[in-house]
This record gives sequence, structure tokens and C-alpha cells, in this order.
Amino acid sequence: MKDPPKAAKSTTVIDKTIEGFSDVERAAMKERAQEQKAAARRGPRADKADGESDVLAKIAGIPGPDRVMAEQLHAIIKATAPDLSPRTW
Repeated sequence: MKDPPKAAKSTTVIDKTIEGFSDVERAAMKERAQEQKAAARRGPRADKADGESDVLAKIAGIPGPDRVMAEQLHAIIKATAPDLSPRTW
């Protein structure tokens, strides 16, 4: 008769401390919370222009060639699917 399989022993991470979220992750969470609060103030029937201005402001804050690529992507998406609502994620 075979012995039943034993559960794997738990392993521990040595020499690595986990302190929670990084500074970049915390900043992203704060920014997302601010965006949600702004959207709540605008109400459920927010105008597309509000979302459009938010997206354009985010694109303007992107440095260098990434901004050019973001502007081109935004233009392509607007031309291809004009009924989509602009959002920042």
C-alpha cells in the first residue's frame, strides 16, 4: 500500500523584505482615486468633452517620442471608433 502524498513544505523568501506597494504604485493609486472623485463630481452622464480633456492632458504630460505615439494612437482610435468614450486608465 502506498503512502498518501504529503503536502509540500512551505518555502520562505530569504534576504528579501516586502514592504508593500512601491512609491510608483502608491502614486498611481492616488492618481486613480483623484480621477474617480472627479468623475463622480461630473455625474453619471459626464460629457465626452470632459473625458477628452482628461485624455489630452495626460497625453500632454508624456515626455518625448512616447507623447507623439500616444497622440497618433488617440487619433486612430477616435477615427476608428468615434462612439467610444475617452477615458484614462
